[in-house]
Amino acid sequence: MDQTKGFFRSRDFFDILSEYEINAIDTCRFQDAPVVPAGVLGKMDAPNTLCVFDVGGNPSGAAMMGQYADKLRETDSVYYYVINPCRPFMDTAEDLELTVTEILRASNAAPDQIKIISNPNMGKETTVDLVAAQHERLKVRLRSFGMKPAALCAAETLAFRLTADVPLIPLRLFLRRFY
Repeated sequence: MDQTKGFFRSRDFFDILSEYEINAIDTCRFQDAPVVPAGVLGKMDAPNTLCVFDVGGNPSGAAMMGQYADKLRETDSVYYYVINPCRPFMDTAEDLELTVTEILRASNAAPDQIKIISNPNMGKETTVDLVAAQHERLKVRLRSFGMKPAALCAAETLAFRLTADVPLIPLRLFLRRFY
């Protein structure tokens, strides 16, 4: 449901996702149109189902979740906001607080529903030192307005060399070539 950019599109990885027993909703007929695919509400209502929505990291994407806010409040839903502190507009605590506030407003999520996931990276240029330093930097910026990371992500090739004060999530990267 990420309406803002197509760096990762689940439809490009249906085969790999199914190997991990992840059933993505087929949105091929909608391509990148700002349309909510059929089946979302059915998946949300299915018992014993974990739904994950990638809605992008800005208010435009978060607005996609806003339409489900009432339904999500009825459940034990948690919003995970993955922040890469190496990205533009994450330089200061003020920038970060403004972004988080705008996302909360657009998604209609309550502040206690949001969990921050730290994902410091610079693509293939990422090092253990970069991850550690940028994670610490993010913690300081979040602390200034009363939040903290709930977990730290890193490529699985780096994760085993990191120590963290929060759960560490090793990522297996699936990237397609753009050219």
